[in-house]
Amino acid sequence: MTITLPPHPAAAPLSVSEGQAWLEWNADTDELILSSAALELFGLAPTEAPRGEAGLVTLFKKPSQSKLAIALEDILAQQGTACVELLRQAPMGAQLVLFSGKLDTSRPGRIVIATVEDITNSSNSKHQLAAKPRFQTFVDFLLKDPAYFESVPLGLMLVVDGFITQANPKLADILATPITNLMGEPVSRILSSKQAYDFFMEAVWGEGNDNGDDHVETEFESDEGVRLWLKVSIARISMPGTENACLCIIGDITARKKLEQEVWNGLAETVSAKETADNASRAKSDFLAMVSHEIRTLLSAVIGMQRLALRDPDLREKTRQHLDMAKTNAEFLLDLLNDILDFSKLRQENLFWKLLIFPFAALFRIALP
Repeated sequence: MTITLPPHPAAAPLSVSEGQAWLEWNADTDELILSSAALELFGLAPTEAPRGEAGLVTLFKKPSQSKLAIALEDILAQQGTACVELLRQAPMGAQLVLFSGKLDTSRPGRIVIATVEDITNSSNSKHQLAAKPRFQTFVDFLLKDPAYFESVPLGLMLVVDGFITQANPKLADILATPITNLMGEPVSRILSSKQAYDFFMEAVWGEGNDNGDDHVETEFESDEGVRLWLKVSIARISMPGTENACLCIIGDITARKKLEQEVWNGLAETVSAKETADNASRAKSDFLAMVSHEIRTLLSAVIGMQRLALRDPDLREKTRQHLDMAKTNAEFLLDLLNDILDFSKLRQENLFWKLLIFPFAALFRIALP
């Protein structure tokens, strides 16, 4: 995304720069400046304006606070740009803000300049914001009515401060583990892989995803030693008395994983069989080429000696006929070896065709004397 930033107030008339929602943060002195348009966007009076990074971050909800802090760190570390969507609770309801910032390299020091834009009314944002209260309503039903929680045909698990506090019977069936064995256990009991646990930490204490759409796939071993593959979706939820609660929706994907593994194994076997066949064919061709070449070298010497012997004027006629027949058969054998070499070249795609005149009359004279 191309980030268009307004001129800095020091380089442009105040009336021009103040017409746009922008902010400037000096990382060296932790000084923050917001334009009047930015203050209006956030619904703040000049006296309420944040003065540093900490104040800016607290303008937004907890998941977005981490997003903004990481974006600012990335800008400073990579000297590049960052663009993130941030959620905040405004007096009129939820507000989605697009933060687009970069490092100002035209001035000394580490100064981040950014534009802020209210994108709450965009179609995508409306769907995202509408999904949050609907999901929280679903969670409220689960928490208020234990029977509803237990009847949901999905594996459900509540995690508070990293420990399992509630699980439904469907989850116990999926995991083949009694519910009593899960209560009070750390979430790492199920999310045992590093990837899955990191995903959980990011969902609860990091940027997270309030829609519950993201998921992670992890392997789990039941109390009976049965290994299962689970698909786990994690969503942060609001619960009285804690800010670190989440709902985990867990499904069994062992059958799908086994099918995927069988497909991959079959593909690997097919590729391996093809490679074996290709290697065997290549070895056969190389062997034929080598043997044919070695025999042809010796045979050429035999034919040469026969031709020299036939030049002797003192040969008896019968001996000449015998040598001539031996030379003819040796030449036929040489042609056969040449054909074998041609087939070897053909398999290796190294054969070049040539147009030659074939002496049929000579063939008939030899075949039918």
